[in-house]
Amino acid sequence: MIVKRLTLHNFRNYERETIDFSSGTNVIFGNNAQGKTNLLEAVYLFSHGKSHRAKTDAEMIKFGSDFMKLCLELSDKSRDYRAVMQLTKSGKKSVKINNVPITKLSMLMRYLNAVMFSPEDLDIVKGAPQLRRRFIDEAVSQLYPLYLKCLISYHKNLAQKNNLLKKMKFSGKTDDPMLSVWNQQIADDGSRIMQYRSDFVERLNVFAKEIHREISGENFNLLYTPSIECDIISKEAFYEKLEAAASR
Repeated sequence: MIVKRLTLHNFRNYERETIDFSSGTNVIFGNNAQGKTNLLEAVYLFSHGKSHRAKTDAEMIKFGSDFMKLCLELSDKSRDYRAVMQLTKSGKKSVKINNVPITKLSMLMRYLNAVMFSPEDLDIVKGAPQLRRRFIDEAVSQLYPLYLKCLISYHKNLAQKNNLLKKMKFSGKTDDPMLSVWNQQIADDGSRIMQYRSDFVERLNVFAKEIHREISGENFNLLYTPSIECDIISKEAFYEKLEAAASR
């Protein structure tokens, strides 16, 4: 996929701007605070549907404006695509590809895969485990659509279980047969997620070891250590861990 043109309207520090890209390597340069990273952020939005740095979508709307609009023109070996994203201050977001509405932002990954490197990436190493999980989730979701499906299902089932636990707490109940049902669903999706993550880290480690040795001459190793500890990643082992922690 090749990015051909980006048009911005009320995005960050840009009121109106159009940038044409070459089909090869593009270098964006300029003084501090001119908006170089903003351009990369705009392209990234069409891959993930969300910013790599903004906590809320409204932050991306130019100060004093009520909306923003982005247009990205792409092409692959078979056809051209025109993606349009609009966002209002009220939080309403709409995305269209060739005038066809996108109902789920995860569908954007079918059209554009992007990897963002930025100063904030230091948090992957220095920050909390959830940042490392998010890095892996975003990478693997672009490689395997089934992973994203498992991830969405996992979080939905986890939310259902947490709601049940809250109801039990308020009612004074210490057990409910539905807990095991949600644990089974969580274990099914969770074990698949763990296997995907483990395979990804193992593949990434091959490249990372070689690059790190070339730079520093030192040995380097990436390991995946999930919070669910088990000798073999399986839904049965995951389920047993959840059931064992039921009282807690």
